[in-house]
Amino acid sequence: MKVVTVYPNNLTVIDSYQLAEGSAGRITVGLFQGDDYVYVPGVRNIFRFAVNDGELRLDDRWTVFLGYFGFL
Repeated sequence: MKVVTVYPNNLTVIDSYQLAEGSAGRITVGLFQGDDYVYVPGVRNIFRFAVNDGELRLDDRWTVFLGYFGFL
């Protein structure tokens, strides 16, 4: 799955990040301690991206492992 940020006026791509797994739910945007984050639920993990002026940075210090659920 690819996470993409775009300019809202013309939908030109600002930045993108290719995840190693697909998304298994809704992407959520949140503000935490003054910083913007995007949370992406994957098949096995939840990923968090810091967003600054549309640029994505994977926050590899913040990880949530969901497990395998017995069907993967």
